[in-house]
Amino acid sequence: MTRGGSPTALVRLRVRALGLAALALGPAADGAARSSARFPDVLIVSIDTLRADRLSSAGYPRPTSPAIDRLLASGARYDRARTVEPLTNPALASVLTSVPPHEHGSTRNGIPVREELTSLPRLLDRRGFRTAAFVGNWTLKDNVSRLGEHFDHYGEVFTRRRWFGLINSEATAEDVTDEAMNWADNWLAHHREQPFLLWVHYVEPHAPYRFHDQFAGRLGITDSDPPRRDRYDTEIAAVDHEVGRLLERLGEEIPAERLLVFFAADHGESLGEHSYWGHGRYLY
Repeated sequence: MTRGGSPTALVRLRVRALGLAALALGPAADGAARSSARFPDVLIVSIDTLRADRLSSAGYPRPTSPAIDRLLASGARYDRARTVEPLTNPALASVLTSVPPHEHGSTRNGIPVREELTSLPRLLDRRGFRTAAFVGNWTLKDNVSRLGEHFDHYGEVFTRRRWFGLINSEATAEDVTDEAMNWADNWLAHHREQPFLLWVHYVEPHAPYRFHDQFAGRLGITDSDPPRRDRYDTEIAAVDHEVGRLLERLGEEIPAERLLVFFAADHGESLGEHSYWGHGRYLY
């Protein structure tokens, strides 16, 4: 939880909790679970650059996050967890592998993880899970991160450019949700008896903080060209809407007791504190 303006990441679980959860699912035999009981489906939702203190459930006065608030109210919440590094690939690789960056190898964006690492998707694959990921940030591309080898399906969703780039390097939250729901709908239609692990990563509210005017009224923003802090809040509202859409769709097909959801941010963001905008250069 952010304290005193420090932009640490919101994390719903400690890093090692994911690995422990996988181990707790029980022993595997010949690539499949010994027990005839069906394991729950597992959903990991991660949001890029999300500060804990900009969520309504953390006391922020604007209603930025109704869907996320409902999710956080429904389970265990770790509000004193910290990101291992304020960069996307190193932080999320640690979430998936339960080891710090100097062990998994990705100490900066653009540096891939080491090969043959033990990870949550690999552990669950040994227990009969189908594993899939949908990512919308260039730092998670498989040829940059080498995270794709950990999943049966690794969906890279790149439908727009950031800043003034020449190639598509990220996706809207809506596009990421659509891709993830299409995969889940198809899997549930044909393989409902087999559990899945689905990881969905959204790039919002990463800079340049696009303005989502459809959420401005709800947040009390009246300026048609608001400052960066207000644009950041509309980005949270936009991605919150997509998280809600994803959870609602999965909830239509999967009973609540059969869906295990983990929610985390990779890191936070400095919104002018310490005379600094952004993340990655300073630990605070």
